Amino acid sequence: MSQWNDEKAKVKDIFDCIRNFALCGLVFYVGIQCFLKPVNSYFLMSIYYLTGISMLLLSIYLFYINFSLFNKTVRKEHEAGNIGNSFYFLIPMLVIMLAINLLVQTALSIPVSDGKTLGELTIQDLERTNADSTQKQP
Repeated sequence: MSQWNDEKAKVKDIFDCIRNFALCGLVFYVGIQCFLKPVNSYFLMSIYYLTGISMLLLSIYLFYINFSLFNKTVRKEHEAGNIGNSFYFLIPMLVIMLAINLLVQTALSIPVSDGKTLGELTIQDLERTNADSTQKQP
């Protein structure tokens, strides 16, 4: 009977899933950037918003697909008797925590106005930024 770590392909699958979570975070980051792009035209603003929403939804969908694939791999190894119960329940929880961190952490560190990052902004900052941008548009 093979063990969890005796095949290079199994270990590669784990690291591929982790890399894919980071790529989901990159797509999420691109989606957030679409909302922060300053534009003067309503047409371009609607294109950016549509693109941003599409990228955010795509990142969430890719996140779901990747997590499902990882869960399937772990379940298959558990059913084959290669990993124990604690690993079967612990690893998916740890991976979901890592994945959420990779998905959101990059977006929260985007620098915005006043030297703050996106994660440091308050609702009042967002309202003030929105009011300033609507005053600048013709």
